Amino acid sequence: HRYNEREINWEQAARYGITPDVLKNSKDSLERMLQGKSSAVAFHIAKPSELGRESGDAKLSLFRDENGVVKFDIHYIRQAPKVGEDYRGYTLTEDDLKTLNQTGNLGKTVDMVIDYRTKETRPCYLSKDPVTNELFHMPVEQVRVPRKVKDYTLSPSEYEAALRGEEVPIRFKSNNGNYYTTSIQMSAAERGVEFLWERSTKKLEEAQKQGQEQDGSQQQPHAPVQVAGKPRKKEEASQQAEKKPRTRKPSI
Repeated sequence: HRYNEREINWEQAARYGITPDVLKNSKDSLERMLQGKSSAVAFHIAKPSELGRESGDAKLSLFRDENGVVKFDIHYIRQAPKVGEDYRGYTLTEDDLKTLNQTGNLGKTVDMVIDYRTKETRPCYLSKDPVTNELFHMPVEQVRVPRKVKDYTLSPSEYEAALRGEEVPIRFKSNNGNYYTTSIQMSAAERGVEFLWERSTKKLEEAQKQGQEQDGSQQQPHAPVQVAGKPRKKEEASQQAEKKPRTRKPSI
């Protein structure tokens, strides 16, 4: 974990209308936040501001301020990025947005500004949160690409493809003894490799060329995006931004 639960400022959370039980009972939100990731679901946040009481649906994450104190960061649901929009010196194309909407990741590395003071650019991964539409970047040099995922060992070509940010189809045996077929990909939002599950666009046959089998794949059950543990209504989602239903990840 990047953070300890004892470091969390629950008084700050209470001002937002969030309690420990709410976080602990909302999928694995608290666990993800302790790992340095954003919450698994969005919550309705209401907090005081100079203009009164500010409210909206948002994911939560943790960060340390300049004094080392752990605080909550709020990631409000926003409008989806548009073609031609600039993000850290990189201009998003129509193909970029199509890929980001499909897998959540750009599928390649691009040069981005990592320091606005010096204007320094470096190759980065780019991802988009499917719920909040927030864009995330992560320099390639800060990533460790695993050579083995579960019991599946990446071939040299698959490893290089993953390092480039591409989608890599795999088949592995989980701890419960079941076999699963999916793809993995580097995610700036997840700060590392993630399983794509229903967002996979590549077939296992592509990996089969390198000696992998494809029999025994399992279909994953579906579940809607949730806000504070409660499914969002379609009309509510459209008021904030366009969002896609997510699939419940299997226990692996």
